[in-house]
Amino acid sequence: MGKINGKPLRDHYANQALGLAADYDCGVSSTEASKYNVTIDQWIVQPLDHFDTSINVNWSMRYEYKEKYFQKRNDSDIVFLLIGGEGSIPNNWICFENYTWTQLAIENKAFMFQTEHRYFGKSRPTKDMATENLKWLTMEQALADLNNFIVQMNSKFNFTNPRWVAFGGSYP
Repeated sequence: MGKINGKPLRDHYANQALGLAADYDCGVSSTEASKYNVTIDQWIVQPLDHFDTSINVNWSMRYEYKEKYFQKRNDSDIVFLLIGGEGSIPNNWICFENYTWTQLAIENKAFMFQTEHRYFGKSRPTKDMATENLKWLTMEQALADLNNFIVQMNSKFNFTNPRWVAFGGSYP
């Protein structure tokens, strides 16, 4: 894949389309992220195999969140989840306010999360991508990761009767 200024072409052109400098990177560091009220590079523990309890191996799944627009409700909180596809989760998807899902979060006063898919980006459940290690790269395991993620976030953020709205593209 081609790169400009060390970034994938898709990031360069996305920045260009948004009227930003080609080397602009929203939320690369904790300092930058705080400027956008984003918390980056958070991790939760996931089981390698959600269905075989004899495999007692865990790994860390990366996620990011933004609570800038969130308004706690008495009856039912709204939580948006952007499901990462076959690549690393880019910070700009959760930072920029002109993406459709962000506009919807603003309108609905929703809490925003984005998750990284197992085996992509920094979310690596096995030491390498050898064929024998890819047997846990299935839709069932990925969906179970999301279920576990939602359960953990409901507890961590104490959401009230949350209504989760999922977004994704490509494979998810």
